[in-house]
Amino acid sequence: MKFLLKRKIFFYLRIKQGQHLTWREKGKKQQAKTIGRYTKDTTITLFSYKMRLVVSPPPPKQTNPKKKQNTQRWYILTNDMESERDEILRIYATRFEIEETFKDYKHIQKLKTLRIKTIATFTMLLWFASIAQWLAWWTKGAPSTHEKRVHPKKRRSFFRIFWEDLQRSLRIAGLKQIVILPTPG
Repeated sequence: MKFLLKRKIFFYLRIKQGQHLTWREKGKKQQAKTIGRYTKDTTITLFSYKMRLVVSPPPPKQTNPKKKQNTQRWYILTNDMESERDEILRIYATRFEIEETFKDYKHIQKLKTLRIKTIATFTMLLWFASIAQWLAWWTKGAPSTHEKRVHPKKRRSFFRIFWEDLQRSLRIAGLKQIVILPTPG
């Protein structure tokens, strides 16, 4: 966070409700949850930097006691002082797709078995993954209509949809799967 703050790079970071922050209104450290009781959008201080705490609306009441549903608000720290509160919440919500894409990059074709030891290796792998994502989007277009009917938190990432469609097409054509890394043994 300090790296991003020093370079004035925008970030949106979810923190725990128990995180202690210095709230300018009261001038002392208080938990994010306590601050959130008074205001849903305020300026705080952390690491001697002025930041913003944005608190999401409460999640909907649980309708099905058997299903585990989100019951907590989001407490988001950001250095974006210009955007509207709703825009910050929307930006943060897009992280689900980003997280799913990174998870899919890691798990598809056992890429999680790679032992990355240097920043250069990680950077190169991330560039290749980004190029693959771009090529998948460019060749495939929009995600399938089925995915639009699925709950946003249960959607597969665009890259996963592309990869599964590619593997399915190869099987139908009688070809082998594409293997990025050989399996050990």
